[in-house]
Amino acid sequence: MFRKSVSLGLLLLCASIQAQVEPAINESTQVIHSDNIDITLTPSAFYLFGKTEYNFELTVPTVDTNGQPVSLTIRSLLEFPLDVFMLGGSFGLVSPENAPKFWSVEGSFFTNLNDPGKVMKDSDWLRVPGYFNGMISYTESDAKMDLILINAEATREMFSIGNFDVGILAGFRYQKIKQNIIGYEGWSIDSNLMFQTQSGTDPAIVYKVTYQGPQLGALSRFSLSSRLRVDIKTAASLTFVNDLDDHLLRKFQTSSDGQGLGIISYLSARWFLNQMPGGRQTYLDFVGSYDYYKADLTSTQYQYADGGPYEMPVGTRTGGLPHDISSHQFRLGLRLGFLFQ
Repeated sequence: MFRKSVSLGLLLLCASIQAQVEPAINESTQVIHSDNIDITLTPSAFYLFGKTEYNFELTVPTVDTNGQPVSLTIRSLLEFPLDVFMLGGSFGLVSPENAPKFWSVEGSFFTNLNDPGKVMKDSDWLRVPGYFNGMISYTESDAKMDLILINAEATREMFSIGNFDVGILAGFRYQKIKQNIIGYEGWSIDSNLMFQTQSGTDPAIVYKVTYQGPQLGALSRFSLSSRLRVDIKTAASLTFVNDLDDHLLRKFQTSSDGQGLGIISYLSARWFLNQMPGGRQTYLDFVGSYDYYKADLTSTQYQYADGGPYEMPVGTRTGGLPHDISSHQFRLGLRLGFLFQ
């Protein structure tokens, strides 16, 4: 597991909103005030759910039983679950509450606490025009997962209209996910187009993927009353992706790299519970976010051992293979915070 010290993430400086910034999800926050700057330290927890889809599709020319040329298309779709609890924290420097325009710099680090509760799904299709077009195998497997997420962000207010403030944000995000896929249960179609059940308990796949890249976007803050405030962030990210897919049962590895785009969004509704002596406030945050990444990658496949009669000869290396990745990541949480002015 990537059970690394949270202090690694807290070394990053980032940006956030006023002395009441909203760093992450399910957080308990303290803000220490000085004359010119506020410091935020934010232990955080949230629930992440969604999935990553690994989609491989390749069309190759071949001949049928009569020697006539046909196109054969094979497709493989791997769906990796992402439903886990996350724990981490943030460190930030923010403008004081009485500053004419808010600004912030903040860094955060998160890692998962458990393994996904859902199964990993592996399905394959075959299409030969005029002969066959459909799914030829489907299996489900258990998944163990390690995840780290590091985010650095800076924000700056641009203008305000009454209780509505608008600013810009820029930052960098790094996310690494490793999944160990264990066992399988499902079915496949044999050469006679008959269904055959299949199952096993051995380790099946090790999958590693890394997303990283800069982000640029906007944020808005709307004070509905003296006790209720809504914060919204939206950013686009140029995302660089690399992954490694090790099919342990079939004895080959596929390594890939490429780039794509990401959309990062965040919503927080903050309810100030009370005003306490010394300028301290307590508040409750209802928070959620949605991140989406999609990238096209170029792969190289290497047969490192004998995987059976249907695999390539040992030592075969095939490059230029295409596949794409898409990842949907939702986060929901509740944050109880303390603000010191």
